[in-house]
Amino acid sequence: MYHYFFFPNRAISQEKIEFCFKDIADLIWKNGVDTHDAILVATARKIGCSFFVTFDMPLNNNLKSFSMIESIPPNIAISKLNKLKSKK
Repeated sequence: MYHYFFFPNRAISQEKIEFCFKDIADLIWKNGVDTHDAILVATARKIGCSFFVTFDMPLNNNLKSFSMIESIPPNIAISKLNKLKSKK
């Protein structure tokens, strides 16, 4: 299970989430499971995407599924991200 956080700055539609998710999924797939969170956050900001997603990443590094997509406020995203980083 890999966690990536994208910081919302406005409300976004389901279509926008799905479009951005494809771009992010492609980025993760190309870079493997060790892609750094900061790169993904920067990319998400560049394409105007804002969501938190939890990926199920199989051992062969192919992105097969995701378990959750939701919009979350920036302060909660930062809090969750800090908690995850402190567990590493």
